[in-house]
Amino acid sequence: MTPIKLTRTIVVLFLLLSACKQRPDSKDMAASADVVKDSLRLEKAKTFFKDELKDKLAPLLADSLSRVKTNAEPILFSGPALRIAYIDNDYEAIWLDEQGLNASGRELLRLLQNTERYGLHNKYYGAGNIAYAVAKWKPERSDMKLAADIELSLSNAWLLLALHLNRGAVGRQQLLNHDFGSNPEMYAAEMLQAVTDGKVQSRLESFQPKHIHYRNLQKELAGFYNSKNVLPENFSIRDHKRDSVGAASDVMKALFYHGYLDSMLVDAMSYKEALKKFQKEHGLVEDGLPGPNTNRLLLTDNKERYRRVALNIERWRSTSYALPKEYILVNIPGFEAYVMNGDVYERTHRVIVGKTSTKTPELESIINLVVVNPDWTVPQSIIRNEMRGKSHSYLSKYNIFQGGRQVSPSEVNWSAGGIRMVQPPGPTNALGHIKFMFNNSHSVYLHDTPNRNLFENTVRAYSHGCVRMQNPLEFGAYLLQRDGKNISVDSLKAMIQGGKLTNIRLTKGLPIYIAYFTAMTDPSGTLQLYPDLYKKEEQNAAVLFYGRYDKSVDPLKGKEAIPSIDAIPDALMPEDSAMLVNIITP
Repeated sequence: MTPIKLTRTIVVLFLLLSACKQRPDSKDMAASADVVKDSLRLEKAKTFFKDELKDKLAPLLADSLSRVKTNAEPILFSGPALRIAYIDNDYEAIWLDEQGLNASGRELLRLLQNTERYGLHNKYYGAGNIAYAVAKWKPERSDMKLAADIELSLSNAWLLLALHLNRGAVGRQQLLNHDFGSNPEMYAAEMLQAVTDGKVQSRLESFQPKHIHYRNLQKELAGFYNSKNVLPENFSIRDHKRDSVGAASDVMKALFYHGYLDSMLVDAMSYKEALKKFQKEHGLVEDGLPGPNTNRLLLTDNKERYRRVALNIERWRSTSYALPKEYILVNIPGFEAYVMNGDVYERTHRVIVGKTSTKTPELESIINLVVVNPDWTVPQSIIRNEMRGKSHSYLSKYNIFQGGRQVSPSEVNWSAGGIRMVQPPGPTNALGHIKFMFNNSHSVYLHDTPNRNLFENTVRAYSHGCVRMQNPLEFGAYLLQRDGKNISVDSLKAMIQGGKLTNIRLTKGLPIYIAYFTAMTDPSGTLQLYPDLYKKEEQNAAVLFYGRYDKSVDPLKGKEAIPSIDAIPDALMPEDSAMLVNIITP
């Protein structure tokens, strides 16, 4: 064989061997075929699920849907926002795939089962019904009606929770809020983006207020989940004036349950120190005595604390306050005013607010005028109800006008009306030495007072509606220096000595919020609970914890009013299986 032929033979043999080596055996070929079949099967299942579910969703959303059926629970529906979301998503599933809940769906369901962390009852989002439906649903059986129910219920729940975290759960006419206003598109877009980004929970939480007052209350609420200081049933504290020994024993038990004592049997000094510490942390007079206000808070355990904080978190969400960086917040039930700069408490002032018969109104405005040595024009309601019958010597402190002229106290015709009374500036003027003006429809303002001893009282509700401020000259100097004016406390004192009524207009007004919160953290971050001075919490509590307002039920008492802190299990117990038939109904 010639060299050329030999070379050709070797090449052919090499090629044949290579071909044999590259050819898969029958097992490899079968496995590859199975992979291709599985891939095609999965793709077919995805397409089938997508198309079938779309066929269910589109007609449901095209109808004028009006409610989510949650059996005996309150009826809620996210209306336009829900439809917009699915139109924008081409009616494709958001929370489901052919295998069941997707990752976003699982995250959302876990979140819905624990909405109490936000002070919101999970039943208002159908958490239990959805959990049962998910446990019941078998994707391989192609139950598209149930799948559509679950899909729309999850979207409905996300949108409602976003609305409630953003604008509050208590709506108009004392019903649960489902009013998306003029911007349902925003909520729909946020939901779709949350799923796209894989940030279902963080996107929801971004709807909440960002300021320190809300954040601190939210932190306190979260802390109640693991706390154990719950008082025994029917626990009470005896009157220490009638039974000092029995009262001390009761208070000792309460301090133990609240974590201020390590034992129910301690010496008198440890008992008194613990009680004073409790009083200090609750804004009470630190006298070491179990008075009515101290006992009331000692009888407030975590169930009631949870409700109180939840109510006040809800109040922050439902207010329209867009707190700027600098402002003053007057809290009516706390009898305090806080001058804020971001998260920093610049100043704290005790205040006196309106009596229950002459309530201080909630409002927001801008302080734009400082008046030194103010006069006081007496409101007509005070003239009608309080001035008539006063002695002439008392009335001589006022300049009185009637019939277009100034008259003496003896000349006043109380029956004729048309009386105007003005108290001139001076040390006994009802407004004190200085007042701070802001536009509002209630004719209220901040001011000094000649009765400064009242600031020492724990409960300070004495005014006719205006807010009296402790240390007002310091606040005035702060306002004026903030405005670029070289006016100190000493400068104001000199102006007061001069006795001349002086108006100083601010070019840089300070926003003011007069608000009503029975739970707040103080500048040290300690939670403070205050009495419901004007009885404003009953209706909001009924809606937040029951979904409706019923005058026959006290929502702040009774176990039935307490939102469950425990998460609903993944699948409801068998006896609950009748709760759900169809979650969504046209």
